Amino acid sequence: MTFSKIIFITECLHFPPLGGGQIRDFFMLKLLSEHHPIEVLTFDSQQAEPLPKQISVEVVARDKPSLVKKILSPFRSYIMNGYSQNLAKAIQNKATVTTLLWASRLTMGKYIHLGKRLGLKILLDEHNVESDLLLKSAWKYLGFKPSSWLHLVTALQTRCLERHFCQLAHQVTATSTVDAQLLSQLSERLVYSLPNCIDSLGTSLLPTLKNPTPESSDFLFVGSLNYEPNVEGLHWFIQEVLPLLRNLLLPHSPKISLVGFHPHPSLIQLTKKNNLTLHANPIHIRPFLQSTQVLFVPLLSGSGTRIKILEGMSFGKAIISTTKGQEGLNLTHGQGIWIADSALEFAKGMKTLWNDLKLRKNLETQAKLISQENYDWRKMRPKIKILLQGFKNHL
Repeated sequence: MTFSKIIFITECLHFPPLGGGQIRDFFMLKLLSEHHPIEVLTFDSQQAEPLPKQISVEVVARDKPSLVKKILSPFRSYIMNGYSQNLAKAIQNKATVTTLLWASRLTMGKYIHLGKRLGLKILLDEHNVESDLLLKSAWKYLGFKPSSWLHLVTALQTRCLERHFCQLAHQVTATSTVDAQLLSQLSERLVYSLPNCIDSLGTSLLPTLKNPTPESSDFLFVGSLNYEPNVEGLHWFIQEVLPLLRNLLLPHSPKISLVGFHPHPSLIQLTKKNNLTLHANPIHIRPFLQSTQVLFVPLLSGSGTRIKILEGMSFGKAIISTTKGQEGLNLTHGQGIWIADSALEFAKGMKTLWNDLKLRKNLETQAKLISQENYDWRKMRPKIKILLQGFKNHL
């Protein structure tokens, strides 16, 4: 089916993009705009550099919530909170019968009903399985406090909504085959795996702004520092891995840096206490990637594919990760990545990459090659074509 245009709805769109979700959105827009004009509707957009000509962006003002909505908000899934009549009107004004509505992430799923009423074809790009993350967190922290039970209730609400929105949309995508299978089981329908991608040449997202070059680091973590799996993983790293690593590397003291947005208060305290370097809310993370030796990904939970790993690979960086951290990327230990799961194995792996220059260079070369062959955005063109052709079945 040929679409006259694509209406792309997302919570926020910055360029250069900030964080994994925005990076995914950017490359999806880049791929889609090769064949269709794109009209982005979003609540927040900052553009330090121009987007491709085929893409226009309209920033929609958020609705002011009523008193009733404010009262009900804690008892509802965040997926349904914040429904915007302003965004709904903008969709109606731009929609035609040959328009595709691309909803980025589950939070945009609440506009699928509107799209169906308007006769639009609808794609829901799930990114991750949101309800799976929420339920795991809810069960983990379930206790006697009423707030923990409220967390569980809203997670179960999200589960029902995720199933419902996946069943309503004409096409559903996820970032990995693992997440696609989970969503297929949940919604009893086919879910298409559309992997995250990057520019393996390492150029398309480099800022032209003259930002100061950060100090080099020996080990680097990048990611949203208020995202629960990242916070959990960094707590584990700082409290269990770091003491072992420092003992293994005596008398040397490597520089370890954390770079990301909106750091959780507990991480601010831990980094100060343990003499780690924290770079909060940088303009762009790529200069930090360029100037580090090793990227570490100590995740214990989460889903999807880690764009932080793909970004590191595109720069040819040695990477050490837990099995969970590289889940969805189909990587093998010793081939472009070092995988370790216990605190001691992780510390020993970091020591090995610190000391063994030949091994580190081999991993760097392999990582760069893997990113070029499997995850470059140009390789995703056939997948996007097949995905859009799938709408022929929904005429």
